Parts: sequence; C-alpha cells; structure tokens
Amino acid sequence: MIRMYLEAMVIYILMGAPIYLLIRYLYVKCKKQQIQWIKESLLFLFVMFCIGVASQTII
Repeated sequence: MIRMYLEAMVIYILMGAPIYLLIRYLYVKCKKQQIQWIKESLLFLFVMFCIGVASQTII
C-alpha cells in the first residue's frame, strides 16, 4: 500500500522538479546571491517532499 502512494508521488515530483529548479535558479540569479549548495539541496528535497504529500492529499 505504501509503495502505491510512493509510485503516485514520484510522478508529481518528477513534474515539479524542473519547474522548481528553473524558478529557483532565476530567483537566485535575480537577487545576485551566492549559491549555497547544502542549503539549496535541502530546500529542494523539502519542496519535492511537499509536492509529493500535496499530490496525495489533494488527489
């Protein structure tokens, strides 16, 4: 049962990842901030987790 939820989540995570990466890249470049890879990696994982949970909650 858990595997079924995870498989459904992966589809939305894969759709959301390029959109998030593009928006985040443009935001960081626009603000002229230095990229902190650990912070950005953790933020990416958190946002992908939120997308996955939201996909299972809403749909």
